Amino acid sequence: MRKKLIIILVLLGGLSLQYSCSDFLDVIPDNIATLDIAFSSRHNARKYLYSLYASVPDPTSLYSNIALNGADEVWYNKSLQWRPGVRIAKGYQSAASTISSRMQGRGKDNLYVGITNCNIFIDNIDKVLEMEDYEK
Repeated sequence: MRKKLIIILVLLGGLSLQYSCSDFLDVIPDNIATLDIAFSSRHNARKYLYSLYASVPDPTSLYSNIALNGADEVWYNKSLQWRPGVRIAKGYQSAASTISSRMQGRGKDNLYVGITNCNIFIDNIDKVLEMEDYEK
């Protein structure tokens, strides 16, 4: 008797959970940024354009710009030889062990993310109605 009661309660609980969540999961959040919103006005399209510059590497940084130190033109003392460009110039990079791989970075340091966002911008800029053709 007790076993049947437990089985019935489990089945009823499972059925009530199955039907109670269907309406809750179909709700679309209000504050989600979409491409339609990003290209709905001239102002939003310009904000998207300005955000693309965050993925451009700093050309003056001795750490993130390996071209400044990786060309074997400048040598540093032992305390600064940990920099990626210096280690590449000394021949420590190989296909199996990359020292500075900006293409596989995280977040804004990943160059593929920046390239993808630029392609999204190019594909969707024509959707903005408030802009003249010369601005696009």
